[in-house]
Formats: sequence, structure tokens, C-alpha cells
Amino acid sequence: MNDWDQYVGTLTNSTVGGTINGCWIMASIQTAEDQSGKWAITNMPKLEGVDGATNYSNNGGSSWAITSVCKNPDLAYDFMAKTFAGSTSFYETILPKSGALSTYLPAAQSKVYAEPQKFFGDAPVYATITDFASKIPSNNTGVYYYEARDAVATAITNVVAGADIDAEIKTAEDTVNFAMGK
Repeated sequence: MNDWDQYVGTLTNSTVGGTINGCWIMASIQTAEDQSGKWAITNMPKLEGVDGATNYSNNGGSSWAITSVCKNPDLAYDFMAKTFAGSTSFYETILPKSGALSTYLPAAQSKVYAEPQKFFGDAPVYATITDFASKIPSNNTGVYYYEARDAVATAITNVVAGADIDAEIKTAEDTVNFAMGK
């Protein structure tokens, strides 16, 4: 399965027992109303014997930026600092209305983030996710991160379907090298 619709289908048609993904996938999972109470949020397994490995990671997210042609960058910086980077009440307002979850760490202490979520067995999943975010190690991904991730995902899918692991690793490497112009 290498297609988005197939992936989401596995989450909503009871063919998988879980997923390792960012919190943004919750919206897709919750479209399967018949699965309410069957899903939970937890940390992920860590790689044993790997220095710095943790049970916490991140996949995706978004960034806010102020362009170099902004006519009033000081006002823009101030706005960002007082809303997205400085206001728990801002996140308490947007979470229930839009599902926009932030890993802004002070939000984890908010009453809104601590509210139980019925779909997830009445667990306070937003507070949990934000707490997990405080434990994620720093990660520099680089320009070809997504090409490498996708090549490895394809290789894993092929190996699970019976393909030779060494051949799939070589194909993934060749794919990324091609993307990099090597």
C-alpha cells in the first residue's frame, strides 16, 4: 500500500491495530465513528542499543514564517509571539473549533487540552500529545528527507509482500541518489 487513500482506509476499516504518525492523523481516524473508544494515544517503541533513541518522535507539522518583504516585520513578530508562540488561550480557542492542535508546551496544562476525548476512550489526548512533544529530540532532516522516507516506505511495503530485502534497500538507495542528482 503506497497510496494515501489506501493508508487511510486501513485506519478506518479495522484492518490495522495502530499507526505511528503525527497527531494530524487523528482527524482521519475519527471519521470511523464505529471505532470510537477503540483508539488510544501512546508513545512509540524506541530502538534498543541506539544512543539518543527515545520513545518520542514527530512526523509533519507546520511552520509559520514572516516573509522578507513584510512591510512591518516588528508588528508581525510581535503578533506571532503573542499568539502562536505565547498564548495558551489562543490554542484553547482554536482547538475545539478547528481541531488545530499545537505542541506549544504551556497548552498541555490548559483545561481545554486536558478535556477527555470520547473517541479516544475519554483520555486527555491533547495534553498527552503536548507532553510527548516536550520529549522529542531535535532532528535535522535535510532537503531529501521526504524522498528518502518514501523510498524506504516503498521498500518496506515490497519486503512485507515478499521482495528481497537487499534488492529493495539497493532500489531505495538508487531512488534517493537519483533524486539528489547522483
